[in-house]
Amino acid sequence: MLYRLKSQAIVPHDTLILNPQSGLNYNNVFNKTQSPAVYEYYLAVTDNSTLQNISAYAPYRSSSKISTLQRNIPYFTVVDYKPLIKVDFESALPDWKFGLTGESATSGKWIQALPISSTTSGALVQTNKDHTTGTGKCAVTGNGTSATAPVGSADVDGGSTILMSPVFNLSNIQDPVVSYWRWFSNSQGTNPRKDIWRTLVSFNNWASSIQIDRTYEPDVSWRRFVVRLKDFGANVNLSNVQFRFIAVDSSVSGINGGSLVEAAVDDFEIYGPAYPESINQLTNLNVSIAPNPADDIINISFDDNELYNLSITNLHGQIVKSMDNGKINQIQVNTQNLASGLYTLQITGLKGRLTQKLLIQH
Repeated sequence: MLYRLKSQAIVPHDTLILNPQSGLNYNNVFNKTQSPAVYEYYLAVTDNSTLQNISAYAPYRSSSKISTLQRNIPYFTVVDYKPLIKVDFESALPDWKFGLTGESATSGKWIQALPISSTTSGALVQTNKDHTTGTGKCAVTGNGTSATAPVGSADVDGGSTILMSPVFNLSNIQDPVVSYWRWFSNSQGTNPRKDIWRTLVSFNNWASSIQIDRTYEPDVSWRRFVVRLKDFGANVNLSNVQFRFIAVDSSVSGINGGSLVEAAVDDFEIYGPAYPESINQLTNLNVSIAPNPADDIINISFDDNELYNLSITNLHGQIVKSMDNGKINQIQVNTQNLASGLYTLQITGLKGRLTQKLLIQH
């Protein structure tokens, strides 16, 4: 295993030899050198000769020796961070922009939907499953009328299509990290690997932007990308953070395109360090929860229209209910399917976290 801090992109990877166990299992102990931190890593297999040549990588083409534009994204591990906000694309997201006015793509524009697969010669091009559950919604570059529709009928054509997040105010998170899962395919068609994927972040309403994920290398599977925002400078404006996810049919840029371009995004998450100083005082949340004890319904009221994640955990530590408020300041949580007993309700948002015991009595 070759690994390094993601912030040290020009530093050679450290090497960790994985020891064979039973069957195809290998292991070793990864010693973190910094906390909290984001590490990137990839796996390499060497031959049995004295030269110890590397014969294969996982993920495919993830070696740091490959140029940035042709390299696949490596694996990531997030150490001593905790999730604060998650967008799984299941509920309505009015603050997300699925395609921007004036964008150049003529088809395959971003939508929020259950993805419909596309294939060519038996090879998968567009996914038929979201990342979260395999049965839900995600952001996807168009959908064909069915899985048997012509493979090029809904792929990205004629230019670029842009998925844009809302503006996030992350100024009260000490060291924010952003994670998302993406699907990117450009390896099928008459001229494969000539169309680019890009993710941009802006801290100033798009007066300027930074490319954080940019490659011509496809990976026709769900892959996770992670970025630490302070890697772009200790003084970046964390009160104004916005992302764009861009899939391109490159014929408009002078490159002879022709590949089938499909993309998807799911499970966008914002993390903070896993200790109390990561967010301002945890008492910042002003939330009303009633009734408690509860029977079939809990009414929860917030003092703003920000996004909050809610989870209910039983005494065994199992999450029995999870949802978000959809940026609505008054919601009802249906508890009629929960057995009578004591639970823990946790509400997490950018302002902080609230944890409260909840008694269900039917």
